[in-house]
Amino acid sequence: MRLLNRLHQYQRLWQPSAGEPQQVTVGELAERCFCSERHIRTLLRQAQESGWLSWQASSGRGKRGLLQFYKAPETLRNEMMEQALNKGQQQNALELAQLAPVELKALLSPFLGGQWQNNTPTLRIPYYRPLEPLRPGFMPGRAEQHLAGEIFSGLTRFDAQSTCPIGDLAHHWEVSPDGLRWHFYIRSTLFWHNGDPIKTSQLQQRLLMLLQLPALRTLFASISEISVTHSQCLTITLHRADYWLPFRLASYCSVLAHPDDPAIGSGPFRLKRFTADLVRLEKPSALSSHSPAAAGRGILDHAAVVRAGSGHQLSSSGTDNHWRS
Repeated sequence: MRLLNRLHQYQRLWQPSAGEPQQVTVGELAERCFCSERHIRTLLRQAQESGWLSWQASSGRGKRGLLQFYKAPETLRNEMMEQALNKGQQQNALELAQLAPVELKALLSPFLGGQWQNNTPTLRIPYYRPLEPLRPGFMPGRAEQHLAGEIFSGLTRFDAQSTCPIGDLAHHWEVSPDGLRWHFYIRSTLFWHNGDPIKTSQLQQRLLMLLQLPALRTLFASISEISVTHSQCLTITLHRADYWLPFRLASYCSVLAHPDDPAIGSGPFRLKRFTADLVRLEKPSALSSHSPAAAGRGILDHAAVVRAGSGHQLSSSGTDNHWRS
């Protein structure tokens, strides 16, 4: 509302002369803006510091000063909206847009989808409801399921080009002739989003934690043991053959977080910030192509899901890195 109020006050100053210089008293300006003389002096000083106008007061009470304008209200509103959108202040932008004419739709459209922000490809996605915490395991909401798949990786994953799972954290796997022992060979140069190397024992630990969840105990009812048979091999032993195991491991509820922090993953995007109203994901351009799952993400480096109408502000700062190879 503060931006909108400033714009309203500026329009009240501008309108009597349509932007032409004015010879006017402080009292007349205060009356025009429905405020005190002290407050109008503050408004004039702030507007002058912002480069919107100049005010040359005359000495003596009731003397007329010279008011000159440098920006039309439409130009100023356009700039204020663009600045608000660049800062991720959607609520401020929407309040300003209530006054906007049709031609400002061209200004808004890049910010409601993809855009370049600070030379970085960025996507903002408005969402209609608060989001639940993004934790590996069963998640009923489709938005949460999709976001979890962007933040975390699994041993296997589904590819849009194939109906069968492909390697993710594991580059390939083997199964014994009786279907009871599955060996998943883990990529040797993987990193968590906090920069720590991924250890096979950590994946084992997180899988065992997932099996404590009722929904996943049912999904993986055939598993009897998960062991690290060597530094890059995770072996899953079954008590009955289950040739759907790679498919089950590729499901959204089987993605793996760091065993010590469920917010840290190794997927194409890093979770930078999470609240019920705002989820911010980041992916640096450097090294992002080394991630198997990131290969199809194009040039997008930042994404933010914002609950519509929440008034949340998105910061464009932050240089947290995430990489996989």
